[in-house]
Amino acid sequence: MGPASSAPTGTALLVGSCEAFSGKSAVVLGLARQLLQRGVVVRFGKPLATTAEGTWS
Repeated sequence: MGPASSAPTGTALLVGSCEAFSGKSAVVLGLARQLLQRGVVVRFGKPLATTAEGTWS
């Protein structure tokens, strides 16, 4: 990966899993740390809803 200034803008990486408590947050934090050390601008967020259980009638 080149310098941060040559990185494309608007790039996204979505991390998901079919299982709850599978370590997604730990993976994202590890990736973010590595990217930040390389000078890449990183933004991340976590959805408010983590399951669709109980939302269907």
